[in-house]
Amino acid sequence: MRIFSLVSRIGILKSFFLLGIIFYLTTLSLVFSLTQITRKANFNLALSVTPSDPSALANKATAKIASTPQRPDLWRGAKILALRSLRAQAVNPSALRLLAFTTLGETRNSARNKFARLAIKSSRREAAAHLLMIEDLAKYDDVGGVLRHYDLAMRTSSASRTQLSPLL
Repeated sequence: MRIFSLVSRIGILKSFFLLGIIFYLTTLSLVFSLTQITRKANFNLALSVTPSDPSALANKATAKIASTPQRPDLWRGAKILALRSLRAQAVNPSALRLLAFTTLGETRNSARNKFARLAIKSSRREAAAHLLMIEDLAKYDDVGGVLRHYDLAMRTSSASRTQLSPLL
């Protein structure tokens, strides 16, 4: 009788332990899913659940820049968010593009070009990084470079084609 009660007690403990592990993994799965769903549309909610989510940080930085497009002096917060996003995910084209944008008001054009080139190399869908390169290369009258980046920017999406075709 004692052996039966000891075996049943160990079985119950194992069952509770297994249920605890299942509950923990289910909670982690739900948190991860919530972050994945809300990182673009509601980045603040995603950041409240996982504060170091690189996509949510990049989306928040993009929103900061979009809210003050003509005020590069107010983009310091966006630059900090982009750096945090880059630390969380090393190959992050959105963060690199944002760093290129935030160096817009600064005098370091070489850093801006470096970030834009890294964004272009890490993702071929970065039309905004191509536009930055077009702008900088046009300043130096590099017609070949301008046309090359113009061509690559137009190939990224149909939206960029419709926006860039009138300018050509």
